[in-house]
Amino acid sequence: MIRTFSRRALLMVGVIALSGAGLGARLAGLGPALWLTPYGRLILAKSAIFATLLGLAAQNRLVLLPRLAAGERKAAARLVRNVRLAVALGILLLLLAGWLATTGPAAAGAAS
Repeated sequence: MIRTFSRRALLMVGVIALSGAGLGARLAGLGPALWLTPYGRLILAKSAIFATLLGLAAQNRLVLLPRLAAGERKAAARLVRNVRLAVALGILLLLLAGWLATTGPAAAGAAS
């Protein structure tokens, strides 16, 4: 059951990443608007946090869980640290999403 969930979750994360990248490119463009507008910079910040969360998830799944299963004591502490960090980054991601919604893509169009 966990393996099935992991496969489905990976698929859904890919869908979210692709749809977010497509929408961001459509609304802010791929050029200077990403760096020169508040909207574009928020998209970049949100993308960086999302990528960091993916990296943490991969480390947890591929490195720490096997070590934990093998009885390595340090793996549990690192897993707890990673989960706490992921929760904090998830909250920050939600805050950025709210800020992004109030900024609006019109700001991105001003630099074009």
